[in-house]
Amino acid sequence: MLNCSDSEVTTVSMTSSDDGHSLAHLLMTSVVLGIIILATIVGNVFVIAAIILERNLRNVANYLIASLAVADLLVAALVMPLAAVNEVSSGWFLGREACDAFISFDVLCCTSSILHLVAISLDRYWAVTRVDYIHNRSARRILVMVAASWGISAVISIPPLFVSSNHGPANATMTDNLTVVQADDLEECLISQDWGYTVFSTLGAFYIPLLFMMIIYASIYRVARARIRKKQFLRTLRIKSERAAAAAATAAAAQESNGLRTPEDVTLCQAEASVNVTVTEINDDDEEQSHQVSTTRS
Repeated sequence: MLNCSDSEVTTVSMTSSDDGHSLAHLLMTSVVLGIIILATIVGNVFVIAAIILERNLRNVANYLIASLAVADLLVAALVMPLAAVNEVSSGWFLGREACDAFISFDVLCCTSSILHLVAISLDRYWAVTRVDYIHNRSARRILVMVAASWGISAVISIPPLFVSSNHGPANATMTDNLTVVQADDLEECLISQDWGYTVFSTLGAFYIPLLFMMIIYASIYRVARARIRKKQFLRTLRIKSERAAAAAATAAAAQESNGLRTPEDVTLCQAEASVNVTVTEINDDDEEQSHQVSTTRS
C-alpha cells in the first residue's frame, strides 16, 4: 500500500508540474502573438491615416502603399487572430465554415500583399529607367495595378472553396449502436492538399512573384550603378577640363605679358572653354535626372 501511494503521489506531482509548464508556455505564446497582432494593426492604421490626412502624401505614387497597408491590415485583423487561436489550442473548434473563411482570407490577403510588393517594384523600375515617368504617372495605371493585385489574389484564393480541404477527421459519438458524425468539429484546419492546387498556389503566390521581384531589383541596381559611374566620369572630365583651361589661361596670360600671344593660342583657349561648358551642361543635366529619381524614391 505504501509503495502504491508513493507512486501515485509521484505521478500526481509530475502531472501537475507538466500542466504548470504547459500553462506557462500557453500564456507566453498568447502574449507574444497578441503583441505581434496589435503592433501590426497599429502600424498599418498609422500608414493609412498618414496617407489620408497628410496632404503631401495624397498623391498617385502612394496609392500602392495605401493598398498594401490595407492588405496587411486585413491579415492582422482577420487572419492572424484565428491563426493564433489555432496555434495555442489543441485543435480547430470553430467549425468548418470558419475554417473555410479563415483559409480563404489567409490566401487572399497574403497573396495580395506579395503582389503589391511586385507592383511597387515595377513602379520603381519605371521611375528609374524613364525620366518622364514621374510626371506622366497616371492614377489609372496605378489603380489598374492595384486591381490586378487583388484580382489575381482572388483567383488564387477561390479554388479551396470548391476543392475538398483536408480538415482532419471529424469527431464521432455512439448512440444506440449508431455512429453520429459531428461535421462541425474538426481536429485541424488545413488548406487543400490537392497536388494541382498546391503547385498552382505556391507558384502564383510566392515563387513567380519572388522571381519577378529579383529580376526587377537586379535591373534597378544595374541602371543605378551605370548612372553613378556616368556621373563620376562626367565629374572627372569636368575637373580635368577645368584644370586644362586654368593652365591654358595661365600660359596665355604669361605669353600676353611677354608679348608672345598668337591667334593660335586664342583659338586653343576658346576650344578648351567650349569643352568645359559642354561638360558642365552634361553634368547639370545628369544631376537634374538624379534629383528627379531621388524625389520619386522619397
